[in-house]
Amino acid sequence: MFKTFVFLLRFLNKTPNFLTKDAHVILSTDFVLPTSKKPSVLTVQDLAFLRYPEFYTWKNKTYMKSVASFSIKNADALITTSENTRKDLIDLLMVKEDKIFVIYPGVDSTFKPASAQDKEKVKKKFGLPQNYILAVGTLEPRKNLSCLLKAFALLKKKSDFDFKLVIVGEEGWLYKRIFNDIKKQDLEKETIFTGFIQDKDLPAIYSGASVFVYPSLYEGFGLPALEAMACGAPVVCSNTSSLPEVVGKAALKANPEKPEEFANAISKIVSDTNLAKELSKMGYERAKQFSWEKTAKETLSVYKKIAN
Repeated sequence: MFKTFVFLLRFLNKTPNFLTKDAHVILSTDFVLPTSKKPSVLTVQDLAFLRYPEFYTWKNKTYMKSVASFSIKNADALITTSENTRKDLIDLLMVKEDKIFVIYPGVDSTFKPASAQDKEKVKKKFGLPQNYILAVGTLEPRKNLSCLLKAFALLKKKSDFDFKLVIVGEEGWLYKRIFNDIKKQDLEKETIFTGFIQDKDLPAIYSGASVFVYPSLYEGFGLPALEAMACGAPVVCSNTSSLPEVVGKAALKANPEKPEEFANAISKIVSDTNLAKELSKMGYERAKQFSWEKTAKETLSVYKKIAN
């Protein structure tokens, strides 16, 4: 009963007055902004539900469109995690430019190159092979793992390609399609699913990968790509949405609708030791530009501006 009550409040954008009456600024880190006359700041991670509505259930789309439109319109300021989302807000919802502040997330200091001992320990713990291509993310259509599987199938046709595919992430919406694709591509023995893995083990898994691949169709930011670079893994990612902003020149980029481009990029890295080392070094340096301390300072600055 309580959950139903909370959901109704969220859907109607209603919040009990006692929660906001003494506040100087109302902050919301998702699309639900309480109705209040107080100054407000809303964080918008992405507009995936508008760009790719086919990846959402009817219920989710209806809810998101209703709540998001109201909240975005009524917030005094919007914080986004990329220039791409800022552009989406302007293009899709006609939000005024001076209302939007782009503040990049940071990468936690625990994400750093792991020692050889830690890498071997994690490989043993999760049954990982010595050489593997890595993907990290929820198993859902937007992550575009079908493209990676097709690219991997192309690579496995080469006699000298001795790598397994490791996919880290929990099962999301329509995840069964991924397992169907694996059967179609005859990759059951070549693919390892670890399920959800805690952050304490992720740095070693990133560090041990020969290549980290992020073929997502749309991201508000794309934190896994940044985490992988911080851990020294060479990265191949999509050339769409916010991902080029995140990786800069420190990764190879490919069209997420063309598996052959991903296959070529992966092949380049695993066959060229110098390129792999160069991307690893560039990615590590690139990741240093994103810190939570910087994120916090910029966010606080927006809060103060709106409060005043």
